[in-house]
Amino acid sequence: MWLTIISFVLVLSVVILVHEFGHFLAAKKTGVKVEEIGLGFPPKMASFKKNDREYSINWIPLGGFVRLKGQGDRSVQTKDSFNTKKVWQRGLIMSAGVLMNVVLAIVVFTFGFTLGLPSAIGDEVPGAQISDKKIQIYEVVENTPADKAGLKTGDTLKSIDGKTYTEIENLKEYYADKDGQTLNLVISRGGEIINKNITLEKIDKSEQAKMGVTLVNTGIVSFPLHLAVWNGIKSTFIMLWQIILGFYNLIKNALVSHQISADVAGPVGIAVITGQMAKMGFVYILEFIGMLSLTLALINFLPLPALDGGHLLFLVIEKIKGSRVNERVENAIHTFGFYLIIILFFVITFRDVMKFNIASSISNFFKNIF
Repeated sequence: MWLTIISFVLVLSVVILVHEFGHFLAAKKTGVKVEEIGLGFPPKMASFKKNDREYSINWIPLGGFVRLKGQGDRSVQTKDSFNTKKVWQRGLIMSAGVLMNVVLAIVVFTFGFTLGLPSAIGDEVPGAQISDKKIQIYEVVENTPADKAGLKTGDTLKSIDGKTYTEIENLKEYYADKDGQTLNLVISRGGEIINKNITLEKIDKSEQAKMGVTLVNTGIVSFPLHLAVWNGIKSTFIMLWQIILGFYNLIKNALVSHQISADVAGPVGIAVITGQMAKMGFVYILEFIGMLSLTLALINFLPLPALDGGHLLFLVIEKIKGSRVNERVENAIHTFGFYLIIILFFVITFRDVMKFNIASSISNFFKNIF
């Protein structure tokens, strides 16, 4: 559990601090005084002052903030105040955190590709060196043998009936004529080796027996530095697009079925996933940092109150109408949004605790200490 806690704190701190550094850098460049830099949201856990600027660590681990001079108080009209800056300058400050998270993902993926990152392998990749080639499950179709056997996306197929395969076609040829037969699968999931028995069926009027999964060849892919940079940039925007599609489906399902997917994780869920990545190795942590950084960027860019995107939306309204929205109205909307996020945080955290049986894990953790 110590590994999970330490990994979670380090990963989340890196992603948040880079985000806030973006706001800080843009504020400095546009001449706005930064009065406080905070990790997490109040109430405060600890703080100190240096060079007339406060640095704080706060109890609610939802992100971080930079407190700018005059932000939220339009009566402050000094030269180094947020209020005296042009719309485009304030917009730059609000969007800089998101931009820095994208930059962090590019840097992380570039560095990862020089070391070797786990990636899907399709056609021949020019300049790539590939090692540790294996077959993984990309998707599990509902109500199929694979779903009934408890196979999950991301599982690595180590062997089937004691035989190992590295090519998907060879694997499919082995079980194509085994309709109704039960096979033994050895899979790897989060570093854990698991045995599964699966009874094959003919799915969708197929003439061949199937498991009900989409399989993909993966491996550790590395590049020379000049190619690693290009592939780091390309991977960043491919993953960003996948995250956008994921959010679209999440919001669509929430509006249509009024349910939040069980795959949505809060800080507790992220901590569990971070611990799993840490056990798998450093490159998996790198990949997770990149993904988490892009997810944070997208969430913050949503036009919702209290988020960067919400502040940007008010700047767009200001530009269109030629004057700022009433200060009390804007502050009230952002405050309401903030408390709504806090409520959502506690709801998702409670669900994570139940889902991952955290209470039992914490109890065992302290028993082992004492």
